[in-house]
Amino acid sequence: MRKAGLWGLLWVVFISEVKAAIVPAEERYDLVEGQTLTVGCPFNIMKYASSRKAWQRLPAGKEPLTLVVTETSSTRPSEVHTGKYILKDDPTEAMLVVQMTDLQVTDSGLYRCVIYHPPNDPVLLFHPVRLVVTKGSSDVFNPDIIPTIRMPDRPILITTKHSPSDTTTTRSLPKPTAVVSSPDPGVTIMNGTSAARRLQAEDEEEQKCFLEGENLTLTCPYNIMLYSLSWKAWQRVRSLGSPETLVLTNTRNADFNVARAGRYLLEDYPTESVVKVTVTGLQRQDVGLYQCVVYLSPDNVVVLYQRIRLLWCQEQPVMVIILTCGFILNKGLIFSVLFVLLCKAGPKVLQPSNTSKVQGVSEKQ
Repeated sequence: MRKAGLWGLLWVVFISEVKAAIVPAEERYDLVEGQTLTVGCPFNIMKYASSRKAWQRLPAGKEPLTLVVTETSSTRPSEVHTGKYILKDDPTEAMLVVQMTDLQVTDSGLYRCVIYHPPNDPVLLFHPVRLVVTKGSSDVFNPDIIPTIRMPDRPILITTKHSPSDTTTTRSLPKPTAVVSSPDPGVTIMNGTSAARRLQAEDEEEQKCFLEGENLTLTCPYNIMLYSLSWKAWQRVRSLGSPETLVLTNTRNADFNVARAGRYLLEDYPTESVVKVTVTGLQRQDVGLYQCVVYLSPDNVVVLYQRIRLLWCQEQPVMVIILTCGFILNKGLIFSVLFVLLCKAGPKVLQPSNTSKVQGVSEKQ
């Protein structure tokens, strides 16, 4: 009975570890009091263009708290204000923009964008947002803590230590997928707002740091109506001259297109309206500015939202090593203790005593 109980405990520990591994990754925002948080949540235009959306807070150990929700289901842009919370739903761009104004320390916590259709469970729009608000002066400019118009759900940057096969063989992508784009420069569209969005995409940067040997995975959404059959490319932007195309698709399949060039892998999923870029074995010379684009011609590309500036992490290696070692030692200690207990709880073989041995010899004599 005792052994069965210990095996059950082992299974509980194993299952808890598996559950922890599949918890959605969080996107962290570090801001100071008085600032405004702006988060962009892309959604699948085919499924959720007319669905209600909401911004929820996730208190630890409690049910999600709905802070603001769109009032009506409509395919036209709408905006709703509830206190310090603002929701801007733009189905034409497949984007829900959330704003929290006048942030305070008490606003720190975990939040999420969802498709809101009670009594059914809400549909998570990819990463939850971890907001950390501290006291300080908001007058001091710091690009690391002031995301002006930052869309964390797309594009997404992930750096891993896995081998290339670990990060490039899968074709499954998170749902719901995003649909975000700028207008085709080859099409005459007299729309000042769309033109401004395209210029903004070329000006905005997402800064990410990496360590040598890591792999980079970037997911870029695009407008399924305009660019599902267009070529896609991953480019490096130099201070002088035209961007350098590192990898470029050259097929127009309706379900999946792939291109590889050295360390660069490009996977286009037209049915999901996203293109996935993977760069393996990052090195110091990879520091620089990059962009994910729709490649219409060498001189005519559409930047898919923010450019990505890769930076070298200066102070993280020691911390990464410490955290990794701590995690391994922690798990090793738990399983070692349970293994020892299992061994002790196993059946024991009784050894004959010296007295019994003497008696047996005398009987033979």
